[in-house]
Amino acid sequence: MPLIAIPDIHGDLQQLDAVLQAAEQAYANPYFVFLGDYVDRGPDSAGVLRLVREVTRKGSIALIGNHEDLLLGYLALEEDKSFDFAVAGGGETIESFASEAGHSFATPGELADYLESEDLLHWLKSLPYRHRVDRLSFTHAPVPAHMWTDGGNPPRDICLWNKPPSKGNLGVLGEGLGAPDNHFAVCGHVIMGYGVDGIRRPARFAHGVYLDCGCGSKDDGRLVAGVFEDGELLEYLTAEGREALA
Repeated sequence: MPLIAIPDIHGDLQQLDAVLQAAEQAYANPYFVFLGDYVDRGPDSAGVLRLVREVTRKGSIALIGNHEDLLLGYLALEEDKSFDFAVAGGGETIESFASEAGHSFATPGELADYLESEDLLHWLKSLPYRHRVDRLSFTHAPVPAHMWTDGGNPPRDICLWNKPPSKGNLGVLGEGLGAPDNHFAVCGHVIMGYGVDGIRRPARFAHGVYLDCGCGSKDDGRLVAGVFEDGELLEYLTAEGREALA
């Protein structure tokens, strides 16, 4: 059974729907691991959350990302996270739920009550921050190798928020991505740059891969999922269909 890791979506329901349809056409009974950052910036965070939840109800896994962490902080009236939520595109998330509900939300509490009534708030709070299967290690953000040594359990904040010192230097980028022994690391969070063809592409290393290609965050952003079989990265999947490893 193929495993498909889907990184940051950021409210781009159109690309998510296209990738899921492409997966259904290309593979039999795929298992999905969503890497977080479903909300903010893009036009339909509400639709993305509902679709991801629907897929997980069929047995797939969704991780929490730092943008869901900000949303929950905003709903809980945490001052620092509320500010960051607004800066990070939270207004688009609120608007998407207001459009869905047919009315605005005057306070975080009103939005929280709405999400609770739709059974979304409990689901968001229950999302795990890491997942392991088939010698694959999934987190939203890259976790440095030293935090996995001796069976280490990286802190939640590292799994959600960590970034390498540089993403322009492939050596630094590779060193910033670690995993438990004999595992292949899979993450999103860090938006990758352009390939030689001028298209945003994942950064793949012998020990892991960064998948975030700016979906919902950049005008030229793409949703690029990783397709795995028996713990091995085989190819990518986009809204246009299957894509060979670079």
